[in-house]
Amino acid sequence: MQAELRPGDRIAGCVVESELGRGGMGVVYRARQESLQRTVAVKVISPALAGDAGFARRFEREARLAASIEHPSVVPIHAAGEEDGRLYLVMRFVDGTDLFNEVASHGPLVPQRVARLAGQLAGALDAAHARGLVHRDVKPANALLSGSGENEHALLTDFGLTKEAAGQSGLTATGQLLGTLDYVAPEQLDGRELDARTDIYALGCLLFECLTGHPPFAGTPAAKMYAHLHTPPPAVEGLAPALGVRVDEALGRAMAKEPAQRFPSAGDLGRAFAAAVQDRPNATPERSVAVGPAATQVGVLGATVIDAPPPPARRREPRLPPAPVVATPSEAPPAPRRRTGLLAGAAAALLLVGGGAGAAFALLGGDDGAEPAPTTGGAQEPAAAPGPEAREPEPREPVEPQTTPQADDPAFAPFTPTSGAYTVEAPVGDGWSSGPEEAVNSRLDRVTWTGPGGETVWVDSTPADRPEFLREGKDVLEERTVPQPAFGSMQEFVFTGEPDFCAAQNCVVLQIDPGDGSGYGIIGGGGDAEEAIRVARRMGTSLEP
Repeated sequence: MQAELRPGDRIAGCVVESELGRGGMGVVYRARQESLQRTVAVKVISPALAGDAGFARRFEREARLAASIEHPSVVPIHAAGEEDGRLYLVMRFVDGTDLFNEVASHGPLVPQRVARLAGQLAGALDAAHARGLVHRDVKPANALLSGSGENEHALLTDFGLTKEAAGQSGLTATGQLLGTLDYVAPEQLDGRELDARTDIYALGCLLFECLTGHPPFAGTPAAKMYAHLHTPPPAVEGLAPALGVRVDEALGRAMAKEPAQRFPSAGDLGRAFAAAVQDRPNATPERSVAVGPAATQVGVLGATVIDAPPPPARRREPRLPPAPVVATPSEAPPAPRRRTGLLAGAAAALLLVGGGAGAAFALLGGDDGAEPAPTTGGAQEPAAAPGPEAREPEPREPVEPQTTPQADDPAFAPFTPTSGAYTVEAPVGDGWSSGPEEAVNSRLDRVTWTGPGGETVWVDSTPADRPEFLREGKDVLEERTVPQPAFGSMQEFVFTGEPDFCAAQNCVVLQIDPGDGSGYGIIGGGGDAEEAIRVARRMGTSLEP
């Protein structure tokens, strides 16, 4: 198998015509779909990633979910699969440009135009979050543009390469950064869980670049990492004073370091930004639309309206380039609160290889999305904006966390019972262990996992029955349908009552109905109830037949 495709090669019923662009995760080709004789875009995943069995399973599950998103600002996925060892996506071909090239070619965009595009992109993100997907790589190059003037339309792409948020951070097991460094949220750098608000931060960075012509933070990759973690977002320069203040307030909240201080939904950011540009109040109530893995990771019921103090007001000062990061242990940036080893290791490697942009992106995995194919010398890291001589940043008070710090997440590994009825990603290590398989009755096979604080998660296989949530003795607090990649959806009940470990605290039951008379049930609770419920939700999302 050749590493890359050439004009005339065939894949997924399509004939390759030309290369459109490439990034850290694959190459995008323009192709002709033979059955319908239409032009499509085909993304072929890097062989190194396609050869990872775990990645391939996640890719296929998430491609199915991504294909289910129905929104005019989401690039439709026509097909996904594997052929001759290659993972591929067949997508709609958008005849136009993207925001990255538009800003690079024409400079800052008119605020009214940015507000219109922001509403379209925010709607696309809300649609994804409502399906349980976190994009994790929102950036101008992934915002395609078609049409012009009042008919201009933005479409968000690369949903087929998202990663499930539940139980995962912005770094892979090997320390690879999932996202692009100019738009990466603080929680993607310091190992916290990701949810819809991670995309809101990146959308705020994207809007800042559209208004100013450059990303919010400049400098070396190490300097950008430090700025995303510790430096308040700069004020937008060049706008009328009154407009600048209102826009700064909206973008400052979108790019707050603490997720709890951001907008609850991307749509809320889009509406607030439009109101700021139009000099009018925004009276629309705020609420989260995210479900499943994309839902706000606060509390056992997920988030509705965020109740957190706003980020501190910013002074409008001339923009200075970030202070350089010095490779001296005594002067290293403050360590993040959790999983410091991953970030420290990445920063050390950056310094060891010389801190150059090319070396940094080779280490971190570079750009997930496909950038336009180079026409002259290839895409390069944008140079730092010219400014006065670099200076040391002013001392800042440490940011207090808005939620109670938690222990590091357990690791997860595939588990299949002897019956072979299902495969599930189950917690391992960090005090978690599994018990024996139990034949509770003639039709049910149960496996129980217990955590370090007495957390309990059951997985039941009911080959002859649909699972039923019996309400007797239970106080149901919430009932909803949530996405399930392998089966489409599952029912979730948050309740108190039986069994005993749910008597005085919340538990969760997830029911999966495959439609063939059988079913699966997952229950989580006991000990640290929030942790047990979070683990149960991850296991329910990952279960496959």
